[in-house]
Amino acid sequence: MDNLAAMFTQLSNAMGNPNPDLSYLERVAGEMGGPDVFLGAMAQMAASLQDYTDPLDDPEFANQITTARKVHAAEKARKPRRPPVADRDELVDRIEQQRAMIARERLSGQPWIYLGMDKGSSPAPLGQLQPILLKDMLATKTHKGRYLLCRIISKTALTSSVAFIVEDQEARVETVSIFNLDMCGVPLGDGADPLFGVGDILAIREPTYRTETRDTTKFAIRVDSPTDFHFLSPHDPLVEKAKWATTTPRTALPASFDYKALGNKYFGENLDLYAVKAYSDGILKTQDPAQHVVLLLNRAMARLRVGAFVSACRDTTDALTLLSDGIKGPSRAVEKAMLRRAKALEGARLLTRACEEYRRIGLFDPDSTEAAERGKRRVEGMLKASRTGKYEWMTLAMDGPRDQRTVCGVSVGDYVGPIEVAQIKGRGGGRGIVATRDIKVGELLLVEKAYVIGEEAASKGYNLKTDLLLSKPRVALIAALAAKVQDDPASADLLYALYAGPDYPPLGAATLGGYRDRELDLDDRTPPFADIERIERIATYSGVATREDLNFSASPTAVYLSGSLFNHACVSNATSRFAGDVQMVRARTAIPKGAEVLIAYVPYDAPEAFRQRVLQPHFPKGCPCDNCRRNAPGRAKRAKRHADLLGPSSQWHKARTVLADLESSELSRQDADQVFEKTVDLLERSYPPNHGPIKSALFTALLEQAGTCPGERSLELYDRAFAAVGAEFKRTPSRVEIVAMHACQEANVIQAMVFVAARHNLFGRRADARAWFKAAAELSEMAMGSSYDKFIEEHEDEIKVHGVRGLVESCRP
Repeated sequence: MDNLAAMFTQLSNAMGNPNPDLSYLERVAGEMGGPDVFLGAMAQMAASLQDYTDPLDDPEFANQITTARKVHAAEKARKPRRPPVADRDELVDRIEQQRAMIARERLSGQPWIYLGMDKGSSPAPLGQLQPILLKDMLATKTHKGRYLLCRIISKTALTSSVAFIVEDQEARVETVSIFNLDMCGVPLGDGADPLFGVGDILAIREPTYRTETRDTTKFAIRVDSPTDFHFLSPHDPLVEKAKWATTTPRTALPASFDYKALGNKYFGENLDLYAVKAYSDGILKTQDPAQHVVLLLNRAMARLRVGAFVSACRDTTDALTLLSDGIKGPSRAVEKAMLRRAKALEGARLLTRACEEYRRIGLFDPDSTEAAERGKRRVEGMLKASRTGKYEWMTLAMDGPRDQRTVCGVSVGDYVGPIEVAQIKGRGGGRGIVATRDIKVGELLLVEKAYVIGEEAASKGYNLKTDLLLSKPRVALIAALAAKVQDDPASADLLYALYAGPDYPPLGAATLGGYRDRELDLDDRTPPFADIERIERIATYSGVATREDLNFSASPTAVYLSGSLFNHACVSNATSRFAGDVQMVRARTAIPKGAEVLIAYVPYDAPEAFRQRVLQPHFPKGCPCDNCRRNAPGRAKRAKRHADLLGPSSQWHKARTVLADLESSELSRQDADQVFEKTVDLLERSYPPNHGPIKSALFTALLEQAGTCPGERSLELYDRAFAAVGAEFKRTPSRVEIVAMHACQEANVIQAMVFVAARHNLFGRRADARAWFKAAAELSEMAMGSSYDKFIEEHEDEIKVHGVRGLVESCRP
């Protein structure tokens, strides 16, 4: 455990908090699978925090960016030209070589992909476009008013895009590269083969012919939006009248192929995207209505598992329409369709309609009552929470029991408290969120499930226009947003109303809770349009990392249609927390009616380079909040000074070791106390007179000093420590009222409140001890949603060590 303790201390030092609680280390390590597992996790976290570096500081990477920018500018300046005729065998061989390289090197995609280049996405319906052949296309050009009919003739190579070779009707060939596809975890390399089969016929709307960014001698048809291409049925009029210069590729599946069996095989193996494609191929390639019913029902189940809830609604509605027309379906087809539609409506956040559908199932089929009643109770609970703001907070944790989760992730209804969107000059998008009445500290303001969450992409991103870096989850968010618009076109207006940067004013007015209140017409089959340029910018400017995204690591990054509307302040009046894909916002301080509600986009005590990188998209010239205006001068120098005073080689650190040693001499303890006093004094003097109240490094030193100081003075030191992180308390004879929650150092603040309760208990002041213990439990609930029992469990070690077990029951609500 010595190595564990050292690593834990290193992590805390890196975070500017050299005061870790080591007492529960062994228990936590056991919960994670043992010391070795925990040590590895701590090493990874410590490296991310301590060694955060700006990728642009790497000369090699900076040169790559410079070269890419020059190539892009030169290509953009050139007049459109006719690409040379490509050799069929050479292009197919190139795809095979890419596949072999990925397999051989286990390539996880390009280290970076380039964003910010002009991208085409077509709003024009296919029926309004005219055909074009490859020989008539120019590079670099987007061919407005045209569509390319083509057939796949090769396998695929999947990295940050899906690449394959197509031929047109005259047998001319070219590479097609499709970007921004949500691949749902499909493996790189050959993983896209089941999705883009040899012989599949595509229509690409308003195609763009381009050179490749890294090699301008190579050309490709680039598709940036998933709504810009379509798989066509053999029975589609465009296909039926097409005349191909070559025969159908030999590897194309015969018309009699059993797509249902293939889809079921994939579904049983949890390869849900493959299953969706197999069922879709069956629907496209068979004209048997009875088969359509089966395939629609099966595809609905697969779509539920990939999160395509509105498409699943449409599949079940189409199946029910066929059944109502007298088409024979499988056993209990109507009940299956209704239950799957209810689940799809729930996943689509249309909770009132979902509740009604569950109710109808129970009336229609008594044998389905149990499943329908269970779904109905769950949705009724979500609707009640949406009305009242009362939640079973701990059930929102992603590590909760499986029966507390549904096919749509965490089971939670969205809640909007006493806040609204208002026009505010000088803010991004010209608006923000304000209080509609006086708000109390700790009051719940918003609970919202993510509209979309991005988890992992093949590559990180670099925007050539804005010099912004995008983590892999943020790149994945772009594809996930495009897929969401493709699945749920009715929600696109809500998405496009979000902030997309200074050059893309929001489209329309933003509203809180608009997603749950939206209209959804399942009979509307207007082709979706994913505006990929706007989506890319929304992911950049309105995406929210649900964990500290240090060193561009794999922190899931989400878009919240309401939560993304909050503006930033480094010392905010509201706090934002996440449980999986659910965002919860509470008031950190009292907020008067009409005041803007602000959250912090990045932890106050995060490493400075990381803070600046996170805030750069929003504030290219630096954060304009009052705290930053006061504290920016000398910030880097001050951070170094604090590291010197509190770091592992400092006198303060050596003094901690002395005071922790129960056998140390009185003289050495006196010396250590003097070091503490001097360190606190030096820290206080390191802050300029006009510095704001938040002084995280000072909190660390004061907290350590208070913990080792006997007598009443320890309580004075705790008071000063609380003030140094913005926590304010008002004492009355019967309680400790929370006036303002902490701005940082959350775990240590609550732990310190337990220590204060223990000191009062030691001094015989039982009423004060109970008041502080209750306040600690209250703050834990406000900040983390912890129940009283969870609070006791988290602080079991402190309760035991300080002998305050008697407070547990006397303070129980």
